[in-house]
Amino acid sequence: MRRHSALLACIVLTSCVVGTFSIRDEPGAGGTGATGAAAGSGASGASAGSSSGGSANPTGGTSQGGQVNQAGSATLGGEAMGGEPTLPEGGAGMGGDGNGGPQAVAACAMDETGMPPIFCEDFDKIGIINTQKWEQVPGITPETGNGPHGSTGLMHLDNNRLKAKPPTNLDVAAAGGGTTVSFWAKTASSDTLVMWADFGTATNPDVRLVEDQKGLYWRSVQSIQAPSKSSGPGVTQNDWYCVSIYLTASTMTVSYFKSGAAVTSFVVDGDKTAGEDDQWLNQGSELRTIATFIGIGADPVQPGDLYFDDLRIAHGKSNVCGL
Repeated sequence: MRRHSALLACIVLTSCVVGTFSIRDEPGAGGTGATGAAAGSGASGASAGSSSGGSANPTGGTSQGGQVNQAGSATLGGEAMGGEPTLPEGGAGMGGDGNGGPQAVAACAMDETGMPPIFCEDFDKIGIINTQKWEQVPGITPETGNGPHGSTGLMHLDNNRLKAKPPTNLDVAAAGGGTTVSFWAKTASSDTLVMWADFGTATNPDVRLVEDQKGLYWRSVQSIQAPSKSSGPGVTQNDWYCVSIYLTASTMTVSYFKSGAAVTSFVVDGDKTAGEDDQWLNQGSELRTIATFIGIGADPVQPGDLYFDDLRIAHGKSNVCGL
C-alpha cells in the first residue's frame, strides 16, 4: 500500500474485474476555475448558450465558473449545465491545475473529443424526474438546495434510492480507454453503513459503493468489503464529497475528496494485498466483476439520508471532480 497526503482544493461497467488495489492520498489539481459546461471553454459543445470562463487562482483558493444558458440537450434528455463551481480549499480539484491538468466538466457536457456522456443527470429540472432515465419513486423529484457549488437543483434521497431505467451498461472493454463514473454526494445521517451507489454484475448481484465513518468501500452481495481495512479519512456528515471511479478491463480506481482535504484513492487490480483486496478476491468473478450502473441512494435495509448532484458516466477520464 502506498499512501501520501497533500492538500487539495477539490458507478456503468463492462466486465471490469475488481481485484487488488493500493490505497493512497493524492494531491488534487488546483488553479483555473471550471467553466460553464465544457472543460475550460467559453461556449459549450452541449449548450447553445454562452459561457464565461472562470478566473485563474494561482494561490489555490476559490475560483468561480461562468453561467451557461440551459439550451442544448446532450444525451438522454440531460442538459449541459454550467453552474458556478468553487475550488476546494488548498487549490485543488475543480478546474484543473492551470497547467494542463484535468478539468472538471459539467455533468452532461461533451468530452474533449466532442462525444456526449453515456449517462448523465444534473437534477436541474426542479420537481420533474426524467422518466427516460430513472424509475419514478412517488414523491421523489429534484429540489432546490445548497449544492457543492452553491444554490442549485439536486436530488434528496432520504431512505430511498433512484434506479436507472434500464441499468446502464458501462461497456468498459469497448471503450478502448476506460470509463469514468463521477458524482457529488453528501450524507446527512449518522448511520454507520450507507450505500451511495449500486452496480451490477453479469449475474445481477449488487456491488455497492458504501460509506461509513472510516471512508468509502466496495461491498459485495456476500458483505465482503474492499478495501478490507479503512480506505482513508472517514466520511463526515453534511459535507459534499466528489467521487470519481475510473474503470478499465482490469482495474478500478476510486478517488474522492471533500473541500479542504486531501484526495483519497484506492486502486483495485489483480494482485491480492493484505488489508486491501485479500478478502475480495476470495469471491467468484461473477460476484466481483462489474457490468452495469444500477442507481444511487440508500438501500432501504440500510437507511441513510443522502443528497446528490451532477452525475456523469463517460468513456475516458472526463469527470465532474477535476481529477
